[in-house]
Amino acid sequence: MNNTFVTVTWNNQNQIEGLIQSIQKYEPESLIVVVDNNSNDETVKRAEKYKNVKVIKLDKNVGFSAANNKAMIYVKTKYVTFINPDTRLLSRISSKLSKDLTNSKVDLIGVKLQNSNGTLQPSIFKFQTPFEIIIEQFGLGKFLPEVLKRKWSPENSRHNQKILVDWLVGAFYFTETKSFVDVGGFSEEYFLYAEDMDFCYKYKLQGKRVLFEPSISIEHIGGTSEEKTSSSKNLKLLKSFSIFAKKYNLTKNILTLYICYKIKRNIFFFVDKKRANKYRDNVNYLKGQL
Repeated sequence: MNNTFVTVTWNNQNQIEGLIQSIQKYEPESLIVVVDNNSNDETVKRAEKYKNVKVIKLDKNVGFSAANNKAMIYVKTKYVTFINPDTRLLSRISSKLSKDLTNSKVDLIGVKLQNSNGTLQPSIFKFQTPFEIIIEQFGLGKFLPEVLKRKWSPENSRHNQKILVDWLVGAFYFTETKSFVDVGGFSEEYFLYAEDMDFCYKYKLQGKRVLFEPSISIEHIGGTSEEKTSSSKNLKLLKSFSIFAKKYNLTKNILTLYICYKIKRNIFFFVDKKRANKYRDNVNYLKGQL
């Protein structure tokens, strides 16, 4: 057993068994650690039915980062895979990805994410500068040729090349346990969102490399925990974006995003008041972060 799977749950009773069953089908020798963020449904009960599954029951919801870090006391293997509860393996992964770590001289690997109908979920992103923020906010990336998409707007690329990337969506990460420990694990100042970007940024700061491996795919439903929350997803995204920018002295990104939202608010004021109000809320929040 060289790999341990870690997944963080919160009211995922409808997804957790599918993940466990897929891991036990394709990676039967691996331990699965489920860290439950105080679910009030049957997530824990359903996970505990399976052999080779360790369930950690928390008495409150501590968020994605802190919960993943708590799992590490049970990870004794050379490799660790962080995987969302709303995913499914579609093939074996450990032998292929462990070879990639060695042969490609990389430290963290993500794979292709696909919807249940087989369509692509964008999962490759850049560490943004003001330039990339403008491209993203005004949808310019979709019009770039493929080679420039991979450089400036990788989320719009075809995701069909094995390439080094800045950061990957945190639904799936494969890494050596030692590398995870070296970077200090997930940063716990994030409750939800941007912790994956921060995680990859810490790899970058230590000279570690991140690889996207498109030859392996997993199914990812996405957004199942967010659907259960009552507050605005967009506000959470902006809060985490601001935490990241301030932490790494990237406050020009906050100013750029503020200006972009202000422009879009003014444009949509005349054609779509509901959308303009959404941008107004974004402008007001970001103004307070400047």
